[in-house]
Amino acid sequence: MNFLSRQLLLGVFALPFTVCALAQTPFPAKPITLVVPFAPGGGSDAIARVLAVKLGERLKQPVIVENKPGAGGTLATAQVARSSPDGYTLLLADTPFTANISVYPKPGYSAQDFTPIALVASVPSFIVVGKQVPVENLGQLISLAKKEPGKLNMASGGAGGVAHLAAARFALATGVEWAHVPYRGMSPAVVGVMSEQADVIFATAPTVLPQLKSGKIKTLAITSASRSPFAPEVPSVVELGLPQLVSDNWYGVVAPKGTQAGIVKTLLDNINQAMRDPDTRSKLTAMMATPTTAATSQEFGRLVDSEVLVWAKTVRAAHINAN
Repeated sequence: MNFLSRQLLLGVFALPFTVCALAQTPFPAKPITLVVPFAPGGGSDAIARVLAVKLGERLKQPVIVENKPGAGGTLATAQVARSSPDGYTLLLADTPFTANISVYPKPGYSAQDFTPIALVASVPSFIVVGKQVPVENLGQLISLAKKEPGKLNMASGGAGGVAHLAAARFALATGVEWAHVPYRGMSPAVVGVMSEQADVIFATAPTVLPQLKSGKIKTLAITSASRSPFAPEVPSVVELGLPQLVSDNWYGVVAPKGTQAGIVKTLLDNINQAMRDPDTRSKLTAMMATPTTAATSQEFGRLVDSEVLVWAKTVRAAHINAN
């Protein structure tokens, strides 16, 4: 046997060992990218950055937050769906992740294109009216809206956004009608209610609580199962007899479909531990977000599936689209 033949033979025998060694490379072996489908500075971005630091510490690899805004979050979400399912490209998903599937005619992805990994946090929403609206509680708001259909103006941060969807869901459940006034973002929409240009808005705690504390608006209810420590004086929709309206804004981590079960388990366990860290909890609480975990990725998956159905029903019934 000549020299070249011997080298080829040795290479053939060595190949299985090389493949085995590569297959057994522990995860993660390089930095992880956590994609946020919105611009820097928003709630998703802030939560992602807190998570990235703590998760990176636990995994001993950097977790890099990458902001990719556009088309209500659908552009980045579709890109992640097409990424390699190796655990190194993740998406911070939130309520629009499930709603946009129905809001956009061609979102570029479906929930089945992803593997749910871990629930991270939730943020409550408040039902708010301007001081000019002659009501003091949610029952009176419903009565007024039914008495004068279409007279009240409902503000949102844009057509098909979370505030628009929440208000549409409320209207369908209670039988009220109001005129939709979309603004370019939630901050201008809240200002619209404060300045009496609009009457009603469904807004998250970080967006609206400073104005609530100042007395510039009236907050009638929180769309959570129970009262919030951020505003304990505000009743929940459950205690007001509307449990079907419980709908916190949630945040979680998903990966492209086909991600290995072992990688999913590693990420789930470390994300859950990161969210239980006292420093993490303190930072999220300062943002008026509640650290939230799911015991298994399947439990988080069931939440995603139920949200897809809820928002699909709302979008169809209210004839909502991104335009």
